[in-house]
Amino acid sequence: MGMSARIFESSAKKDGAQFMIKGPMGKSLGVKRSGQHIAFAAGTGTITFMDLSAYVARFIMGEMEESEAKQIDDDFKFTYYVTYFDEEQSCGLRLLRAL
Repeated sequence: MGMSARIFESSAKKDGAQFMIKGPMGKSLGVKRSGQHIAFAAGTGTITFMDLSAYVARFIMGEMEESEAKQIDDDFKFTYYVTYFDEEQSCGLRLLRAL
């Protein structure tokens, strides 16, 4: 049984089970300062790129400190393809549509 199924099963039983998750955590997203970046995700997997999506939105709107804005160049492009079972169960869809 996978982790998602165990968490769902435990919450359905309301048995108070607790889960501890620890590394290895990987090397971040490995995003480069410039160029084309493409990501594909579905369901809760879309959360992986929400912080990057929010960062790009803030960058476009000019809503960040100058030192933070220097993390990407003007030619940075992020194309993000997402799919959800239905709109009601979507994660961050409003942010992505606005972006």
